[in-house]
Amino acid sequence: MARNVVSLLFVAAVTLAAPLGTAQADEHEDRVVPMSSDEPMMRKAFKRASAELDVFLKTARAPASHQSDFAVKVGLKEGMQTEYVWISDFKEDARGNFSGVINNAVEIARKYKLGDTYRFTRADIVDWLYFDAREVRMYGNYTLCALLTQEPAEQAAKAIAEYKLDCAL
Repeated sequence: MARNVVSLLFVAAVTLAAPLGTAQADEHEDRVVPMSSDEPMMRKAFKRASAELDVFLKTARAPASHQSDFAVKVGLKEGMQTEYVWISDFKEDARGNFSGVINNAVEIARKYKLGDTYRFTRADIVDWLYFDAREVRMYGNYTLCALLTQEPAEQAAKAIAEYKLDCAL
């Protein structure tokens, strides 16, 4: 049976106030937070992101001037494992296929690296996010919400409040 793990840099998941791919010095920097994609909270995160994906893609196709840093999360397969990473600068072609840039360090799927172009389909998208500068708010990023359930309550509440995340999974 394949073991699917959501493994990402905690700081990379919450630093969209800076351009994607830009690291910020933080007490959490480079701390990997793993969670199985079979965990109930992660399954809920994937389900919510999927349910709202059409609205996200419509917004990403014609964003308002205050909306930026659009990204999607997809799985990279490596043997029996899947590593989920953020893809930025994604584009959709006329046939509905996507390509974009891997936007975080890759730990498991070694044939890929930060900055590589990756091709995927809509069905491969398990999460999404964007930043709204007018509201100073991050939309989506439900996998972060799932990961925050493993953090101390005070730290989780701080991240949720700072980015005005809607973590109702």
